[in-house]
Amino acid sequence: MKVAHSKVAKIAGAARKALKPALTLRSDVREVKANASIAVSVGMKGLDKVELELEPRGAFSLDLKSLSKAGIVRLKGHKDGQATLIATGKVGRKSVIEKMLHIACEGPSLRLLGFGYIPG
Repeated sequence: MKVAHSKVAKIAGAARKALKPALTLRSDVREVKANASIAVSVGMKGLDKVELELEPRGAFSLDLKSLSKAGIVRLKGHKDGQATLIATGKVGRKSVIEKMLHIACEGPSLRLLGFGYIPG
């Protein structure tokens, strides 16, 4: 009985290692009022966690800095400006994939300018 269980565990571990890492950023909303927040869906496959950061800092804030499973983060603009949300997918301590989301806060609105990626 133990032999069968260890074989299943080995197969599951090998299948997890064989997954090509995937990271997606998606939002159903492109523009909101400046005092509202935009929800960004973060999808992940074959990753242990996703770390999130905004560059440059100060004009925007995030409610979460990292995710260990797929979820939603909220972006909020505090003053006029542009920034980039950088999502880094990690396996162990190694960064394996990065995606970007460009955002702007101008006057009465917060809007998404576009999605992109950083070739790895």
